[in-house]
Amino acid sequence: MGESAKSRIGRPRSVTGLGVVLIVIGVLALLNMARGLVGYFQSAAADGIATEVSLGEFLLVAPEQTLVPAAVGIIAGIACLGVLRGHRWGQILAIGVGAATLLGGVRLLVPAIVEWGVPGSFSILLLPPAFVAFLVGAYVLYAALVNRSYFSQ
Repeated sequence: MGESAKSRIGRPRSVTGLGVVLIVIGVLALLNMARGLVGYFQSAAADGIATEVSLGEFLLVAPEQTLVPAAVGIIAGIACLGVLRGHRWGQILAIGVGAATLLGGVRLLVPAIVEWGVPGSFSILLLPPAFVAFLVGAYVLYAALVNRSYFSQ
């Protein structure tokens, strides 16, 4: 489909929705990364005196709390730009972000399954966020795959 045909037809609403969801995922992932950096400024010693650690070393100690959310947030932002402009690479990045969101839902669901029925366990509180992650990830994958004909090279 040529550029002039796209401008006459317009963008499908599900592509616009996909772009908005990717923006929200990107912002939330970057805010989660910022929350993970709060641990860098906390005191590591019991007496209240913090030891000096380089920021690079801190980022490598717990990459799942800092580097992974930052990467997902940046990729979601780039995917949003590509999706809203109708580029094929935007669709591919959106599929990757949707798969990462589904994987995040699985990571939230595993402790709830492992500790199911354990007295005093609060892991059941992870079920609603896991289901939301599944729904959001499924929507991103669905919207990216259904609108294949909209995306060009």
